[in-house]
Amino acid sequence: MATLKPSRSEWQLKSGKWTRSLGSRGACVRLFQKRSGRLFYRAFWVPSRGVDRKCLGTADRVEAERLGKALLGALLKGDETESSSALPLGTLGYYYGTRSVVYQGLSERARKEHDARMKILVAFFGKECDVRSVTQEDQIAFVRKRLAGRLFLGMSDKGKERLTAPLRQRSAQADIEVLRAIFRWATTYRVGEGLRLLEEALSAEEPTVSLAAASERTGYSADHLDRLIKSGRLTDYGRKHPPRVKVLECPRKVSLASADGQRYNADTDARSLVGSRRIRGIGNAS
Repeated sequence: MATLKPSRSEWQLKSGKWTRSLGSRGACVRLFQKRSGRLFYRAFWVPSRGVDRKCLGTADRVEAERLGKALLGALLKGDETESSSALPLGTLGYYYGTRSVVYQGLSERARKEHDARMKILVAFFGKECDVRSVTQEDQIAFVRKRLAGRLFLGMSDKGKERLTAPLRQRSAQADIEVLRAIFRWATTYRVGEGLRLLEEALSAEEPTVSLAAASERTGYSADHLDRLIKSGRLTDYGRKHPPRVKVLECPRKVSLASADGQRYNADTDARSLVGSRRIRGIGNAS
């Protein structure tokens, strides 16, 4: 009697590597291992970009399934949210560009620089991203992506992908400052019956720690973090002796990701994936 082949929605062991798919056609997240017994990854199809893969930071199958389901839930929730109760980033950017006295007072060069940084922010968060849901962790995720480069900006006239280049901390922080400035303005602009566009500005506060404390939480030595500060890749928030840093801005070894739960966040991942409200499934993406 022939044995039944397990469906793709169940865990399958292929060449010593586990894989399964979550969701259905139109909204499907695939979980897989690149090597036997090693970390799990997720794969998702993004329109006009193709397959997007990301490490989940865990080698545990149960934890990988939990994170995959959390991502799928965040994607579906974002796709079904009523826009009437949200303030999309694209809408907020339009309001700022057409009604902000500060923006209108900028020089032509400053406006172009602002618009360029705004396009990069929208490319990461998405036009439909509800700005009220943007967290401090989302900001850090954006900075890390900007430092690494290869943020998709769209297609050129010749049909080629337009991707950002790797850069240093200062330029990435300048992008975040544009976002914070828009958020602060939104808390002062009134619409309708005296209501403000935004009730609370984007938080920029995060406790700083010593390099020794950051070393324990990131897996990198204090000397390595100090070298990152001297090279301009990590911001020093303290005095010259001793320097202080923000943990979420530090690089982190993948082996520590699942230990503190800060490396992978399903909601943040979902926002980075969905630049369009349309969600498609993914087939075989190993």
